[in-house]
Amino acid sequence: MSEGTKSYLIGCHQFLFHPLWVLMAWRLEYKKWPEWWEIICIFLHDVGICGRQYLSDDKAKVGHWRKGAEWSRYVMYRFTRNRSPWIENGRARWHNAFDFCGGHCPEESNYTVSKLSRADKRSWLVAPMWWLKLNYYTEWYGKDFGVTLHDASTGWKKLVAENLRRVKPLESHELYVRNHGKKKNKNNG
Repeated sequence: MSEGTKSYLIGCHQFLFHPLWVLMAWRLEYKKWPEWWEIICIFLHDVGICGRQYLSDDKAKVGHWRKGAEWSRYVMYRFTRNRSPWIENGRARWHNAFDFCGGHCPEESNYTVSKLSRADKRSWLVAPMWWLKLNYYTEWYGKDFGVTLHDASTGWKKLVAENLRRVKPLESHELYVRNHGKKKNKNNG
């Protein structure tokens, strides 16, 4: 089973828990709940992680946003086609779902940053410690990534909080890639 598929089934991109943390983070970030179509996108935005060796290959996550964007656009199309209130400025609003998911990783997709981007990053701060510790054991433990159980919980939350204070925060995966081996490198060098 690929790392991405395992992550989507029982790891940090888990198809039910991760979107719930994103919803909670959205509420904290924007002081309101997302619209119904945004909720669909939140639940589908990371489906493209499946089949990717995204931890072993730092570049393998690139493009993961596309499948979630396509699925979200399709679901929106099925709900809203031929309904005039869903036409906005001459464009069907189901296109918004694609743009919204693409905007959760603007560096990869070249789409405008969407609200999903910040809520997705903040989800690591609202995720409970048991969740982060479970992620450590299902995704990192024994794989020589230089990540300790402490890094996977409190240390990671500190990195995410610092990242969110930046004008242009890094994608969470990029933050991980830049920091996952630091502790190991310090000990070796």
